[in-house]
Amino acid sequence: MLEALLLGVDLGTSAMKAAIFDLDGRCVGETTEQIPLTTPGAGLCEVDPRAYWQALVGCCRGLRSQEHPLERVRALAIAANAETLLFLDGDLEPVRPGMVWSDMRSAQEAADLEARFGLDDLARRSGQPQMIPMWPATKILWLRRNEPDHAVRIRWWLQPLDYLLARLTGRVVSDASEYSSSLLLDIGRRTWWEEMVEELELAPSSLPELLSAGTPVGEPREEARAELGLAPETVIVMGGFDQACTALGAGNCVPGIVSESTGTSLAVTATLSAPPAASKTVPCHVHVVPGAYFLCAHNPSAGSILSWFRREFTPELSFADLDELARAVPAGSEGLLLLPYFAGSATPFFDPAARGVFFGLTERHGRGHLARAILEGIAFALADLVDAERSLGLPVDELRSVGGGARSALWSQIKANVIGAPVHATEAPEHAGARGAAILAGVGGGLVPSIEAGAQTMVRLARQYEPDAREADRYAHARGLHRELYPRLEALFASAGVDA
Repeated sequence: MLEALLLGVDLGTSAMKAAIFDLDGRCVGETTEQIPLTTPGAGLCEVDPRAYWQALVGCCRGLRSQEHPLERVRALAIAANAETLLFLDGDLEPVRPGMVWSDMRSAQEAADLEARFGLDDLARRSGQPQMIPMWPATKILWLRRNEPDHAVRIRWWLQPLDYLLARLTGRVVSDASEYSSSLLLDIGRRTWWEEMVEELELAPSSLPELLSAGTPVGEPREEARAELGLAPETVIVMGGFDQACTALGAGNCVPGIVSESTGTSLAVTATLSAPPAASKTVPCHVHVVPGAYFLCAHNPSAGSILSWFRREFTPELSFADLDELARAVPAGSEGLLLLPYFAGSATPFFDPAARGVFFGLTERHGRGHLARAILEGIAFALADLVDAERSLGLPVDELRSVGGGARSALWSQIKANVIGAPVHATEAPEHAGARGAAILAGVGGGLVPSIEAGAQTMVRLARQYEPDAREADRYAHARGLHRELYPRLEALFASAGVDA
């Protein structure tokens, strides 16, 4: 009898990855589809929810065309980006385009909700230390005020995970982790925050039913199964927030493990048994692990900066070529520093107006210096995130490393040197989100005994990078300058304003 397989889907902001895993965690097939976004104005970003479904159809078609064994998949789960708000009628058709998490039009509504609830209540109930227009609650209020004709037509206020599950099974359900940064959820009770829901004039019946991650949702509808090419016995299982699933895909599912993800953005995640008593800088979320939470310190830009540099200045070079250019430059990039706030800053300074800065450029600096300064600047930002979590009393003695950035041995070694702790890369680090979803699929499909057991058997650790004390000393001065740059530029960022 052929071995059963698991399908993990990782829906990011602008792309969907789908990967098939065996029960030992080996990736036996993968594919990617892009998600088209529109930017109709400054600070605006929208998506047609139907693009998510078409991406899922495309991923399954791609797996079949490559002759990957989709028919052996016995369970499927989805990791999805959160904070993107979708406005749907009773037939799950969009009333208007969805607002992506990066859409900032609801700044006034964020300020009004902050005045109504206060930051202390916000942090206690939602786990979020700032009231910002990223959160779906602010977007709901904006829509009610500015597009009342649309608001009265909306049957479902959903996020991407809920939408895909509804298209797959006909059930409108979600997981608490997906809503733990929406401001709609009381993270301690893991139920809807009644006062906020009432303030937004929402009926609880217009929000999804909450199920635990790893719970079977049901069989795919006949039309969905035919369109995707799934086997009749495939079970659809509750997934969760992509950051939570990525942590799980790094094996970060029990207190004491900390992971970092360097993809488009940068995140440091620590699993907790309970929310911290107070955190003014680091958001706390519901984990996909039963009863657990996780801290997620975040910087909006990371690998996106390296991609920008390659696209605009070295299109003829691969990322491996850029690594070799950077490797030829000494630690510290001969005085060149990068402040990596290309899309603003979240932790330790929350400032949407912050921007990227190359500091110390001279005529002796070449492409290799710029490439290395990017790697080092993001490593300095990573160290800031680690320090923010350490300030809450969390020991960070080792980092599990995932995301595309973990494929670079040079970058991983720089991170270890800057942080002063070992960095342990996982196998297939770019598939951590899909792997975490696959673990949940295995649990809900009855093929994996528990989430913790799945993390032990399906997460494979690869190379470990130990900090080099000599290199760490060389970075001490550069990191000191890095820490001073933002405070000295903060007022200038504010006066310059936020561009689209």
